Amino acid sequence: MRVDELRTPPLALVCALGRADVQPELAETLRTRATPPLVLASHPSIEDASRVLVPRLRKRGVKQHLRTHAHGASAAHDAHARGVSSRADHANADAASTSATSNASLSSHPDIRGALKRDWLLKHRQSKPAVVMALLDNDVLDGSSDARAQLTRSLEKLYGAAHNAGAYVCVVCLAAGPGLPEVLPEDKASIIRKLLNIENRSIVTLNTATAQGREHGWNKAMKVAQELAIKMYGEECDRMTAMVDDPGCPAVLRARYAFKAGTYAEFRQDWVTATKRYRTAYEALPDVRAGMTTQDIIETLEVSEVLHVKLCVLLLHSGSPTEAVHQIEKHMRRWSNAASALGQEALPTFHEWRARQYNVFGDLLEHRLPAPAPVGTPRTHLPAFYFHAAAQCSIARRLAFDSVAFDSTAAPVEDVKVELGSYVGQLKIAGTENTRLTTEQYMAYLRVKDMRETISRETIELLTKAHDHYKENSAGTAGGRSFASLIAELANEYLHAGDYKSARKLFTTVAVVYRRERWTELLCSVLLHLKTCAKALRDDEAYLSICLEMAALNEGAASEHAPAAFIAAYAAMNEPRGGGEDEDEDDVAPTITCGDGHLDRVFIHKAGFSTLDCVPGEPVKFHVALMSNL
Repeated sequence: MRVDELRTPPLALVCALGRADVQPELAETLRTRATPPLVLASHPSIEDASRVLVPRLRKRGVKQHLRTHAHGASAAHDAHARGVSSRADHANADAASTSATSNASLSSHPDIRGALKRDWLLKHRQSKPAVVMALLDNDVLDGSSDARAQLTRSLEKLYGAAHNAGAYVCVVCLAAGPGLPEVLPEDKASIIRKLLNIENRSIVTLNTATAQGREHGWNKAMKVAQELAIKMYGEECDRMTAMVDDPGCPAVLRARYAFKAGTYAEFRQDWVTATKRYRTAYEALPDVRAGMTTQDIIETLEVSEVLHVKLCVLLLHSGSPTEAVHQIEKHMRRWSNAASALGQEALPTFHEWRARQYNVFGDLLEHRLPAPAPVGTPRTHLPAFYFHAAAQCSIARRLAFDSVAFDSTAAPVEDVKVELGSYVGQLKIAGTENTRLTTEQYMAYLRVKDMRETISRETIELLTKAHDHYKENSAGTAGGRSFASLIAELANEYLHAGDYKSARKLFTTVAVVYRRERWTELLCSVLLHLKTCAKALRDDEAYLSICLEMAALNEGAASEHAPAAFIAAYAAMNEPRGGGEDEDEDDVAPTITCGDGHLDRVFIHKAGFSTLDCVPGEPVKFHVALMSNL
């Protein structure tokens, strides 16, 4: 599941079969007049029902689910050698279902492959309709016996396909001329009711001859489709909730069923129920503990991300930003101990996950809260706060990546191709149905999937995003020092990325603030980075000036760098410089520029005339005194 799929509530899907010529008008009606809008999947013929309506594998209880999976897993694993009877399989499944429901990890139950199917939500949005709308010609109902027989066979197939797919059916009977009554005549309606097992209110007549008739008919069809969709999603929500409440339900299935119940509640816009079900699913997830494998921990983190995003979206949609802030704080605290349970190779992935949590929450806040925020808004309610937190997690990711850096001769080789698995948080070997990676393959993948340049680029984007948002929407919470610190972090990331020109430009901006405020220790750290930039850019004059300025910083912790800076400045002044053939020796001598005031600590200079009486046209002496503080 992509995060983009989770940010907006799902819309009910209606499948239209037949009369392709009128389906664009139907789609427009469902999209613009229905509240909430309905999505239409169009198919030209009723015969397409068996192809487009995929049967659903509905489990009527937890035990049935476990038995089905246990049977399938054992058959796939060792069908030729299995000598255990089905009765024994069922007994084992019964024992597993009634065991403790608080499992150690999402994969601790042998018969359950994962928590959330990766494409489940997308399928329900695009290919698993709640309602099937059959568009019939009234002429066919009045036609020959052969035409009616063909229609009967098509409707029988439609009923079977819709029933197996768990979708409700409604019918729109269209006529091109006047004479079609508001209610379909009983002789025709009884045939449709019997074949499709529907009520009279699910049969709509529509006269296409007039605009008024079309509008009235489509509006009625829209209301019928809405009612049926709400009914279908409500029943599915209740069914999933009943399975969640089963005392024998394992934790991984409780999380799955509660997530599905929350999604069905969202389809019918029951926000309160959806929030409760998503919270139940989130709390059902097992906590990270020592002994869990790296794959289990990362799968748990990614599943928790799906549920957390759904909770935050609904809380913000309901106008509860404070509760949403509490949710992100609780979310990050709950999984903070994962770092100690993961191996060193997995720490960059963990920090990448942390950065994504903050970045997504900042985006959600940005689209839900007013901008600019009123003065006095808490900093934790500002998007920039979370963009900055995401950037700091990304910096931690880079540091973790550097700590596990390896020589090119010892670089691990990814011996298998890897792709996303069928379940959220899982990976599989490419080209297989769902073959999970071994521990060695998984750790090798984690070491080769990242590139340092990519991490630095993402960090720079997050820091820039945080800076721009603080600049436009700080609500009075960000002062000069906060901006300077943020720019310094951005400059530092440019420095690590090897972009020395951009780094020097930003560090120079920060140094001006630190000099003005007399923040000596902070200034010293910035000068150290400027010194590195000047050396990398071969700017000898800037390098000398920076060394001299550092040598004059003799306050607090900055004084530790003063002796080394003085030695570096002395070496720079005495370093031989050879000019070109046409250059004098003086032209390549080091130059110290004091015009911008950054060397005020290095030199004290006084100047004045030797007399108070000056005669125009007569020479007068002008004295300059320069004293070094080094």
